[in-house]
Amino acid sequence: LALSSALALTGGVRLFFSVFLAKRRNADKFKHEAKEVPLSMRLPMMALAVLCFAFGIFSPHFIGYLGGALNSIMPVYGLNINLFSPNALYIVPVSSQLSSISPQAAFTMLILFILGTIVIFNYILPRRKVKVYETWSCGADINSIMQYTPASYTQPLMLVFKNIYLPQTEVRTQHNEDRLIIKKVDYSQTATMFFEKWLYRPFIKLLIRAAKRLKRVQLGHVHVYLLYIFVTLLLALISVRL
Repeated sequence: LALSSALALTGGVRLFFSVFLAKRRNADKFKHEAKEVPLSMRLPMMALAVLCFAFGIFSPHFIGYLGGALNSIMPVYGLNINLFSPNALYIVPVSSQLSSISPQAAFTMLILFILGTIVIFNYILPRRKVKVYETWSCGADINSIMQYTPASYTQPLMLVFKNIYLPQTEVRTQHNEDRLIIKKVDYSQTATMFFEKWLYRPFIKLLIRAAKRLKRVQLGHVHVYLLYIFVTLLLALISVRL
């Protein structure tokens, strides 16, 4: 679950970067038409953000409303939900070797973190001289045709999971006639489909081999099929007799 959440978060962040860090095309044509979305489009996002915050920090309050289904599931994971604790609401593990979670403490730490962030950005960082400049682009001019590619989106994941995907990189270089100046460079990277190569394809090959062997039985002659039926009935009678 933690790995899936981390990968989902990583994919969301990289997708955001790929979309919003690129230069917009036809900037002169649409710069006057760009405007902020109305409040009716922002309210659903705000509602989802509030629900994520509420279910994450005050989850014990909502567990009581979910009914007996959750109460029957939680003991399987070794958790005891104290919904009517006089002091506070806790998610306390049955084993004393595990830690407990206090929503109040988590909420307090979150408020302190937000206040600290506001103080740092409003009172500490403004004293420092910050120079805003364009992103470094290896000396090339950043324009609208320089966009993020799918390779830039997947490269970090390919690097982390290279032992699973087994990426294969191929670089093809084209020179001019005197072979002194590089005319074109083609870079391609393909990933090995782990499950397809080691699970699906061997299973499909096994099924094909079995089908080819069974094909020998299907000769297309009625007399052979009658012989099969006779042998099957004979074996059934023998098994019943025994």
